[in-house]
Amino acid sequence: MDIDPRAAQAMVMIATGNVEILRELDARESQTKAAAALVPNVVDTLVKCGYITNEQRQKAAQSLQEPAKVLDTLQRIALSTAVKSAEAEKAALGESSTPRNDTKPTIKAAAATVGARSPADEKFLRDFGL
Repeated sequence: MDIDPRAAQAMVMIATGNVEILRELDARESQTKAAAALVPNVVDTLVKCGYITNEQRQKAAQSLQEPAKVLDTLQRIALSTAVKSAEAEKAALGESSTPRNDTKPTIKAAAATVGARSPADEKFLRDFGL
């Protein structure tokens, strides 16, 4: 039985391609398993840092299985942290939007917002599915 050299070459190319596809699938599966193993610790950290509540753990864990949601979450946390850091820095320097001689409204507003979520935080949680 004679085999056409072009057909033999095509079969080798197909077999080689299949091996490469299988290797890529194995690598992706390994990455997915490694990422899934990290989810519980990430959720714990989100709760400890006040980004989500304890009741939101399950939804957060589900959302962290989707790469696009993970990147969106990372971006939102970075932005939130930057804003909070800038606000803390201004407060430490004594800068505020109210006149220096009228600090009572600022203190009352700060006390009222301790533990409260900003509209941006609420949107973050809604977008995250929580």
